[in-house]
Amino acid sequence: MHDESVHFKRRRSTGLQHRSLTWLPLKLASAYFIIAALWILGSDFWLGTLVSHPDSLTSFQSIKGLLFVSVTTLVLYGLSRRSLRLQQQADMMLRESEERLRLILQNMPVMLSAFDDQNNMSIWNHECERVTGYSAAEIIGNPQAMTLLYPEATYRQQMVATWAKRGNNYRDWEWEMTCSDGNVKTVAWSNIADCFPVPGWLSWGIGVDVTDRKQTEAALHARNREVLTLHKISEITLKAQSLKAAFQDIVKEISAATAFPIVAIELYDAARQVMVFEGTEGIPLLPDGKPIEVPVTQASSRTVVETGQMLVETYNPQEPNKFDTHRLLGQLEIKTFICVPMTVNQTIIGVLSLAHPEAVSTKDDFLQWLTSLANYLAVLTDRQRTEIALRENEEFFKLALDFNRIGSWDWHVARNEVIWNDNHARLLGFVPGEVQASYQAWRNRVHPDDISHVEEALTQALATRADYEAEYRVIYPNEDCRWIVGRGRGLYDASGQVNRMIGVVLDITDRKQAEQKIQQLNQTLEQQNLVLEALVEQRTAELVTFINTLPDYIFVIERDTMQTLFCNDRNAWLGGCENQNQMVGKTIFECYEPELATTFAEQNQRVFTSGETLHFQEHYTTSLGTFYFDTYKIPLKKPNGEVYALIGSSRDITELVAARQALSDRTVELESVNRELESFSYSVSHDLRAPLRHISGFVAALRDRLLQNGHLTDPTAIHYLQILQDSSHQMGLLIDGLLTLSRVGRRQMAAIPVNLNQLVANVLAQLSHHPASDTAITGNDAIQFIIGDLPTVKGDATLLHQVFVNLLDNAIKFSRPHPAPIEVAALADGTIFVRDRGVGFQMEYADQLFGAFQRLHSRSEFEGTGIGLAIVQRIIHRHNGTIWVESQPDQGTTFYFKLGDHPSTP
Repeated sequence: MHDESVHFKRRRSTGLQHRSLTWLPLKLASAYFIIAALWILGSDFWLGTLVSHPDSLTSFQSIKGLLFVSVTTLVLYGLSRRSLRLQQQADMMLRESEERLRLILQNMPVMLSAFDDQNNMSIWNHECERVTGYSAAEIIGNPQAMTLLYPEATYRQQMVATWAKRGNNYRDWEWEMTCSDGNVKTVAWSNIADCFPVPGWLSWGIGVDVTDRKQTEAALHARNREVLTLHKISEITLKAQSLKAAFQDIVKEISAATAFPIVAIELYDAARQVMVFEGTEGIPLLPDGKPIEVPVTQASSRTVVETGQMLVETYNPQEPNKFDTHRLLGQLEIKTFICVPMTVNQTIIGVLSLAHPEAVSTKDDFLQWLTSLANYLAVLTDRQRTEIALRENEEFFKLALDFNRIGSWDWHVARNEVIWNDNHARLLGFVPGEVQASYQAWRNRVHPDDISHVEEALTQALATRADYEAEYRVIYPNEDCRWIVGRGRGLYDASGQVNRMIGVVLDITDRKQAEQKIQQLNQTLEQQNLVLEALVEQRTAELVTFINTLPDYIFVIERDTMQTLFCNDRNAWLGGCENQNQMVGKTIFECYEPELATTFAEQNQRVFTSGETLHFQEHYTTSLGTFYFDTYKIPLKKPNGEVYALIGSSRDITELVAARQALSDRTVELESVNRELESFSYSVSHDLRAPLRHISGFVAALRDRLLQNGHLTDPTAIHYLQILQDSSHQMGLLIDGLLTLSRVGRRQMAAIPVNLNQLVANVLAQLSHHPASDTAITGNDAIQFIIGDLPTVKGDATLLHQVFVNLLDNAIKFSRPHPAPIEVAALADGTIFVRDRGVGFQMEYADQLFGAFQRLHSRSEFEGTGIGLAIVQRIIHRHNGTIWVESQPDQGTTFYFKLGDHPSTP
């Protein structure tokens, strides 16, 4: 409402402005005339009134003309400026009006197009763009616009010619317009340009897209045709005597409804073999004159059955050999072929085929109708098959009753009439057909002791409308007794009155005999169970006695309540009870102090939650004292894996803990003694060096002095001096070995990766550059070394260097009598070995080999101090490793050692 008011005010203002501009010249002339007249008539009077001084009056009168011109100029300027402002406002409002009109025309919900004097499009609004997909830039001014919108020349020429005859005065004329995406839409154009011409527009029209409406009308027409055809097919099916006869008329009806002269129906069995085939008389033959079994080709039907999709083929003479179907269509002179699957319950049971000698346009609504028709035929076929299957099932049911010797009966309660089959008669001991079926005939065969409860079961079933079931005996004429089970169900009318009861009877004599045997076996088993229970009770008592004698504390704790389900007497004593009977059934909170019970509960909950065994060592202080325990708590699980309890075993290790503490104290003492011994040996070694150097020096000086004086001629004296010199040298070597052994025990370990290949190469180089050494490997008899692929280990490089120096020096020394290669290598598990083929030794002395100052050969045979291998063993032990030796006399010796993962520190 507010917008309408503003618009009205704008229109009124615009009108006033236009009227003001129209009368502008007259206003200016009138204003000038009035001002001039007033000035001429009243200027002297006004000046005389306003100015009283004569001189001043004379001055004003002399310039009154100039004042008149100034005033009129100002008035005319004001009027002109106001008129110009009104003109600008009018122009702006005119442009706004034109813009609003343009927006309305461009955005109105109908199509608007116009042609100019050159027959080119001059107007193409947004709705035209939306419907056709062509933009205004593509259409406006384009001489080929009509060709774009109506590409089919014949149709375009026909419509333009009709337009020329009808002129520009028509409404709702439907044109088939082709859009930019190739789709064809129906547009209803209304052109009244002759009645309402627009300057600059030769013609103009308004269009409405009626494509959806046309499609809806077409769909409705197709639906009516589909319903009419289905109605006719239903009538044919009801009147036909067989499915085959019905199909003979149905294919004719389909042919008439679709205008396809060739129609055929194939039905398949469960193995997808053709079971029924019916077609119109127009089905062609192959060129060789042989009839075909399917409308066109078995390959086409098979494709439809396998894919479940409709097949629509149009023969193209330009591509006759595109695929097998095309070649056969060409041979049969067929241009259009359609094959539709007949589906029921998502199962294809056949195909409906149509063929035409001409190329026929097949639209979607027509194909949808064919699909519905095919599915309807499938339902008819499935119903016929169901009836056949029902008859077959009845025959099968009868055969099953005969094979299983099951009797059936039908009792009409109101008329008291009974019908039974031959099996029923045989089960009652009758010959089929000799005795009329009746309630009394059946009753006479039932054992007298059973008739009452059988009839009571019948009466109860009828009264409660429940199923009837009873087991009873029948007496045959030969006095043979058989067990029968009878089952039945009542059939009731709308008022709830029973009409009939139908049922079956079955011989269960074998089952009853088996039940008697089972009963006898159960009695025997019960007696055996009593014996077993007594035995189990005895064994349980023995087991409890055994558990009570164990030194461990045994207990079973239930998960939900933390109750003790079982324990031995020792555990009961710990919980403050005299025996297990007093403790079983109590919770841990009732048996232990609160703090201790809370600890036990937390441990138990961990086992219940994780389902894993808990092992720990603990100590508890109770009223009985402080105890140390080694405890296992093991979850007890149901077959489904659920933990329902735990069994625990705690062993008292209080004495063991005390022993460990005593051993630890003793170890500390021994370590202190060892440190003192090492310090003592180091001090003694250093203290012995000075006297030894004096002895060696004075002996050498004495030898030199005697030689100079010529007094060293006595062989005995020379021998004694040599013994003194050799003994001092040997004593020096012993002291050096003792110092080395002491350093090995006190040296700080530097655990780093050590490349043993490089280390062994350095050791060999060191040995080869000491020709003065007794174990030098130079000369003509130099020993060969075989170095294998050695690993990189973690350890102290200096100490490991000493190990290989001692082992290789030892191997060289004992290989001197029979020089042979020395091998250094590693086994697969990381064990390293040094092997020589020297003199060897007896393995019974192997335990003496690594002792300090222990020798297996005399010093006259092989030099040495007997401390080198002790150093090697000490270094290997420092690396948490092991060393051992294997040897045989005259065959050589092999030293093995393996280092630990984490070398120890002193």
